[in-house]
Amino acid sequence: DRMGNALSFGSGDACCGPRGDLGEKSITMPARPISVLQDDRIHFINDHPLTSVMRGIAPDDHEVLVIKDINGIVLFKVQRGLSNEIKLYLPSGTCHAQVIREGASCWHIYVGKQRRATIMARQLVDNHVFHVHELPEPYPERGAVTSTGSLPLPCLSVRGDWATRSWVVFDCTDLKSEKRVAKTSDGLPDGSALFSNTGDVYSLHVAAGLDVALATCIGLVVDDWMGLNGLRH
Repeated sequence: DRMGNALSFGSGDACCGPRGDLGEKSITMPARPISVLQDDRIHFINDHPLTSVMRGIAPDDHEVLVIKDINGIVLFKVQRGLSNEIKLYLPSGTCHAQVIREGASCWHIYVGKQRRATIMARQLVDNHVFHVHELPEPYPERGAVTSTGSLPLPCLSVRGDWATRSWVVFDCTDLKSEKRVAKTSDGLPDGSALFSNTGDVYSLHVAAGLDVALATCIGLVVDDWMGLNGLRH
């Protein structure tokens, strides 16, 4: 069972990613496994690169979205709860993680009551960048007031051309490597005849060693931010 207990899926500042060349370079494993959202029962570190088919989720969209890999295997189900909340479900229907937006530029990711990660959208001179901060134990609980100024250094950064939904996730844990550990491409992967190319569809390519649930949540955050800023397709 691909989603069973103890599951395992088989040149610039690296913290912000290089200023250009966000295109066709291959993704590679991060310098260390990044498994922000795993717990004692479930983890989502894939042993090989994985491609999932995503669809944008609008701020007022409460439909259940099904996320599959290119073989048609259901990975997650996604549904917006409150206007600032998106829930990530396992195929069984169990809620695994929640993405909760605070303000217009901060998203917290919870597993149960534990805040595992915070994603910040930051304005650069000519673009936005998203920083993913992996929180240390003991994890803050829901409702805890924390300062964004006290966040640890980001483990990942996300840069791209938001208008075309072309973005790349960079590994920040090794500032010399500038490793690309995930990226998007428009539409469906080649040979994915199991899907109809309808709606706001794109592909998310995730390297081995990166938490697939986290990569999916990053996509949900980017989509949420795009909706807030009128950048929907």
